[in-house]
Amino acid sequence: MTSQERQAAVLALVRRLLPLVQPDLPVHSPTHFTQLCDGIALFAMLRLVAPNSFPSTCSESTEEGAVVSLTGPMLEEDAQQRKHNMCALLRDIRAYAQEAMHTTSSTPVTQGLDPAVLAGLPGAEDDGCAAAEAAQRQQLTQLVGVAVALVVLSGVPAVLSEVKSLPRQEQVVLSDWVKEIMRAYQLQPRHHATAVSEPGPSGVSAHLRQTVSPQPASSGFAAASPMIRRGATGFSPSPLSHRGASSNAAAAGEEDEGYYRNATYQLRRELTEVKAQLAALQDAYKVSKEDKEMAEGKYRLLLGDQAKMSPTLAATSAAAATEGGDSEAGAGGSSDILSVWQRRCAQKDEAIAALTARVEQQSTQVTALKEATAAHEMALQALRRRLKTAEEGVMVKSEERREALQKLAVAEDKLAAQMKARVELETQVEELQSRLLVLELEQDRLHGLGSDDAAQLNTSFASNGSVDRVLALENELDEARQQRDSLQRQVGILQRQVAAMVAPVADVSTANDTWRAQLRQVEREREDLRQQLTTALERVGGLQQQLTASGAAAAVVDASGVGAGQAGPASGTANADASIMSVEEGSELDMGLLDEGTDSPCGRDTGLTPCSKTREPACREQVILSSLLLQYSYRNLLLQQHQTLLHKDAMEAEAARRRQAEEHLEMMRQTPTSVLTKQRRDVEQGLLETVLLGAKLRMMQVES
Repeated sequence: MTSQERQAAVLALVRRLLPLVQPDLPVHSPTHFTQLCDGIALFAMLRLVAPNSFPSTCSESTEEGAVVSLTGPMLEEDAQQRKHNMCALLRDIRAYAQEAMHTTSSTPVTQGLDPAVLAGLPGAEDDGCAAAEAAQRQQLTQLVGVAVALVVLSGVPAVLSEVKSLPRQEQVVLSDWVKEIMRAYQLQPRHHATAVSEPGPSGVSAHLRQTVSPQPASSGFAAASPMIRRGATGFSPSPLSHRGASSNAAAAGEEDEGYYRNATYQLRRELTEVKAQLAALQDAYKVSKEDKEMAEGKYRLLLGDQAKMSPTLAATSAAAATEGGDSEAGAGGSSDILSVWQRRCAQKDEAIAALTARVEQQSTQVTALKEATAAHEMALQALRRRLKTAEEGVMVKSEERREALQKLAVAEDKLAAQMKARVELETQVEELQSRLLVLELEQDRLHGLGSDDAAQLNTSFASNGSVDRVLALENELDEARQQRDSLQRQVGILQRQVAAMVAPVADVSTANDTWRAQLRQVEREREDLRQQLTTALERVGGLQQQLTASGAAAAVVDASGVGAGQAGPASGTANADASIMSVEEGSELDMGLLDEGTDSPCGRDTGLTPCSKTREPACREQVILSSLLLQYSYRNLLLQQHQTLLHKDAMEAEAARRRQAEEHLEMMRQTPTSVLTKQRRDVEQGLLETVLLGAKLRMMQVES
């Protein structure tokens, strides 16, 4: 609600109220809001509601604070006269608010208002013309608001009728403004006798009411139950003439259920009141009718007495004529009694006629109210049908949404199954790639072995420095065993921690199922590798037995060859070649099983292991990768499951993983190792990060 809207509403109200002050004379109505600064129009409006508090004024008054007449010229140039007018107006408004409005606020309604500023005196403001005009407009708006509130709260029927005749938007603006002034200064509405008020739907106080003056019984009752219009503005309800318009608007299809409910409730209240008034009028009618019947009975008795007395009067007419004044006085007394009773009967007839007309009028109003109530009920039923249709549509949409959600859940389940299958396929692809890499390394080793056989057989074991190499490999083997033991201890610790942990709750069941599935897959792979290692150990045992038998046979052949001489050099050479190949194969198998703790004594005792420089790193890398990949995969899965169960938050799990990785790197830095061991640890760290990253990605895919 802007100040322009308030100013426009006030000007409209002023233009409607000023003609009521002096109906016979032309009135100068203001066209701009600033023209109210002379106080004439405001004083006239207040005098309309309180003539005693705001006495009549004229231009010839000698009182210092008097204002000029409304019919006089507008005081656009006389600033001093405007100031005197404002002083008188503020004084009278302050006194009227305290006496008639019963204000309980300690702040006067005119606080902060300066007559000089309101009058627009030059020099009242030192900041310039614009600042002076702004201050004048602000204070004038406050003063006009107080004046409008006093006018509306007075409850004068003529004023309220003019307020009701304003457009709806202006009524809303004035109503809000009046309520704001009431709350600010705690003003109370002025009460009038026999006032009938109905609160509007907007909840405005009872100061905006319809006042009905009492009428005598002979003139009949006036309608006192107006109907409240829709879009309550805080002013008095609209008269009965607007009921047809509101009923037509309701029947036209307006869908404001609250309006229909309030209007129906109001109509029912009015109908109840009218019925009560009708019952009272009917009771009064019955009483009047009984009085009339009683008077008619008395009148008939008097007529009977008069008829009985007529012969006596005829007989005594002569005596009455002789007696003169006495008989004339008796006849005059009975005629006076008859005339009195006739007048009473006529008054009763008039009262009965008035009551009958009033009853008919009330019956007409009751009929109109019943019709309006029926129209509102029909509109309310139509609105309820529309609401029911809308609810059915909402139910259908809800059912469709539920079905769509079910389909979406099925699709999500299918997508999760596909993602799980994809993860499994990726795992299988990784396993196949690792196996393919192992097979390629094995093939390269076999190709290198075939190409280097002649050089190995023609090279002396001691001449190539193989003793130092064997010692270095033994040291590496010891380190690998120590590392294996430490890893086994860590695995045991983790297993005990997992066994001591509480069973996973149901809200992380999906992630735990994924980890359990991966753990079962790794355990199956571990069992397969164990079976392969067992088979390899059996083969190593068989090869060692063959090597032992071949060595014994070679020794026997050498012993017998001394006596036999050069009888069979070809066969001896063949046996030696077979023995060398067997020893070489057994040594290679023994090197392939270093991480399982199998150490072939034949390789160290005989010293017949011709290892080439190109084949040794491939063999060790193959053994390290195959053994440590299994161990670290199992260990990482246990760690991940442990972190998932202990740290439900992803950030805590990530921090714990980083902390463990840093501790592991710090431990590795503090341990003095060889170059090959550092390379192996780098490979292990890469595998560890790859496994953790892949597991994290799979977990994110499963959760999404």
